[in-house]
Amino acid sequence: MPWDDTVFVSAHGRGLKGAVDRIVANDKAAVLTDEKNTPAAIAAELIDRGRDGYTAYLCENLGSAEERIRNTDVAGLLEIKAAPLNVLILIKEYEAGGDEYVPTLGIPDEEFATIKKLITKEEVRVVTLAKLKLRHDMCLWDIGAGSGSVSIEADHLLPNGRIYAVERNEQCLGFIKENLNKFNTRNVTLVASEAPEGLEDLPDPDRVFIGGSGGNLFDILEVIDARLPADGRVVINAITLETLTAATEYFDNAGYNVEVTTINIARTRPLTEYKMFEAYNPVYIIVGVKE
Repeated sequence: MPWDDTVFVSAHGRGLKGAVDRIVANDKAAVLTDEKNTPAAIAAELIDRGRDGYTAYLCENLGSAEERIRNTDVAGLLEIKAAPLNVLILIKEYEAGGDEYVPTLGIPDEEFATIKKLITKEEVRVVTLAKLKLRHDMCLWDIGAGSGSVSIEADHLLPNGRIYAVERNEQCLGFIKENLNKFNTRNVTLVASEAPEGLEDLPDPDRVFIGGSGGNLFDILEVIDARLPADGRVVINAITLETLTAATEYFDNAGYNVEVTTINIARTRPLTEYKMFEAYNPVYIIVGVKE
């Protein structure tokens, strides 16, 4: 098996999070573990992030009489008590057709596992990403991630960046994990928490997308404002006048430059004799640029 495309990661005496960040950003990883950051601990972190789609080779006591190499999956590592001296090899498995729509912009809505109403529509998603003005190495917070569709599409625009998908809904968390695996995202970290509480331990953002606030919009914007750099951007998708009004008032009072775009979408209905248009609720895309 070729190793020239392998990333070598040391978790020995270091934090687990940083090691797993590097693992999920690559297709093939060789990991040096220690007594705390064991293969089972690494597996648990991968599963918690919804990134368990790897074939695992646990190589123990290499070069000794007790040498053993075991082939399993990430879940299987949880059941194995590894020898103290080991190297863990992880190789990404790709689903058939899983990369069909990657990395093109505008993945069809039906490709995402989701609660029907909790997804940013394809056309709105594309405009939202354009308004975010992402650069390759930025940090993006996706608050109220829903299905994770915005994070997944942003992943291909941020090859050297970091994306944090923040979501509190248990059902949505399951769908996000499924979608992260399906579309083989590399730089997305799932944060299972309600905002703004879950934002405390995240690195400062360059860009923020808010798809849902759970009624905490003002508190979330207060936290964002304290940590967003000058020229940082916040993009909010709103479907109610109340959210539109609250967001624009906050940005005006905080001295942001504000732009609002209204998106009205109507699609033809499939499998009908006549091509009738089905209209969706208008969406207000609110952009606040910090001065």
